[in-house]
Amino acid sequence: MTDKPKPTKTTNPLHFEDLESHRFEDLIRQLAQDFRSWDKLEPTGKLGGDEAYDARGIEVVTGTSGREERLWQIQCKREKSITPKKIAAYLEEMIPSGATVPHGVILAAACDFSKKARDVFRDELRRRGVREFYLWGKADIEDLLYRPKNDHLLYAYFGISLQGERPGLVFVIGVPLGDNKSPEWIMMLNHYGPNPAYNCQVNFYDKDRKNIEHEWLVKHPHNPFPPPGLAGQSQLHLHIPEADPPGPATNFRWTPLDPDRQHYSVSITCRDGIFEESWEVTRVDGILRTRISIEHGPDWKEKNPNSDPVVFACSDPEFVPTPLASEIPSAKLQAVHPGWKPNYRLDLPVAIIDSNGNIQVAGVKLPDGGINRGFGCWNILTRHLGGGM
Repeated sequence: MTDKPKPTKTTNPLHFEDLESHRFEDLIRQLAQDFRSWDKLEPTGKLGGDEAYDARGIEVVTGTSGREERLWQIQCKREKSITPKKIAAYLEEMIPSGATVPHGVILAAACDFSKKARDVFRDELRRRGVREFYLWGKADIEDLLYRPKNDHLLYAYFGISLQGERPGLVFVIGVPLGDNKSPEWIMMLNHYGPNPAYNCQVNFYDKDRKNIEHEWLVKHPHNPFPPPGLAGQSQLHLHIPEADPPGPATNFRWTPLDPDRQHYSVSITCRDGIFEESWEVTRVDGILRTRISIEHGPDWKEKNPNSDPVVFACSDPEFVPTPLASEIPSAKLQAVHPGWKPNYRLDLPVAIIDSNGNIQVAGVKLPDGGINRGFGCWNILTRHLGGGM
């Protein structure tokens, strides 16, 4: 493939063993996102299931016979070596006798595989009736990460970029405040990059409210401005003199028109350049899903026509785009207390305000000691995106 450059001699091997197991699983899911046209790509291990695999994908294929859904199983092993005997044992756990046979299987591991191990993998899955199968060893995963389209993942997980030094900036990401279904969200300006971000002007736009204002102006062409408070506050300007890598710069509260369907754009100007952020939220099957991209601004794109303008991008495979709001919803959600509540289950993602007035993004402690702060992109975006993450 043309987008698969080999690492240069100055690029050191990636230390997958340094990643916590849930971070390694997150990385493989991110790499798998555009591997197929998924309808769902679920982190089954994080969902508390007892399946012997870490992710389950539903691939949608449309052909002459109609719409077909194909089941995939993805297993991740952060081990220094895996023998052919272990390969056979893992496959037996994934697809035991009498179980539903998936269409495809991916086994990803932080080690390289011998020819015999690859032969066992192929022969065992063919015997079970699996039609497609891929064994991603250390070298295979490195090759995927060294592709230009995955440079943001290389940087987010290992602090390495083949596109030069990453810029310092702040971006907006939010979570529900007090409860996963809260009408109020806390919007955090998180830092991105290995160095401090200086003199950042951030213009935050609620595209749903802006669309209602726009449609009103279309219907009233003789009015230069929409009525004050037509859809509530639709934008906010913030100035951040300096933001350092360790944590968020600041935050603000926001009440979306519809918390289950949100659309925002953010114009960001820092010392390192001008950037454009697009961020969307949709609740799918009861779970919040998100999609975000941060790109260089128009001037940079004009001066660098052959370079990828994307600074960072992340999209949950289950995310479903929705149209902009055209009217104010009639239903109103009940307000919730933004702090800790005794004997109360907090679904992720969610943030609370502690007794000292600090914002805490709630998480679940995993068996390996890591913290999961939400499904998919939220688990990545609610931490610092900087060097050596």
